[in-house]
Amino acid sequence: MRFYTNKTATLSVCFLLLGTGFMLIENSVYQYVDHNGVLHESLFMPLSILCFAVGVLFVVSLLARKVFGLFKSARADGH
Repeated sequence: MRFYTNKTATLSVCFLLLGTGFMLIENSVYQYVDHNGVLHESLFMPLSILCFAVGVLFVVSLLARKVFGLFKSARADGH
């Protein structure tokens, strides 16, 4: 049984969910400032931003291909 055949949409949802998961982990993991004033954080914030950016990039790519496909089919029907 095939759930969804569009790989771009599937990847975008996976990256957006992964970014959400990393953000939730970031909020639950400790962060502190040591006695020298240095902030110690986990690596989950940059990973969540990277995953969100890649997910949004895939969504924009998918929408652009759909829009160009609509214009192409409308133009082919007009001629």
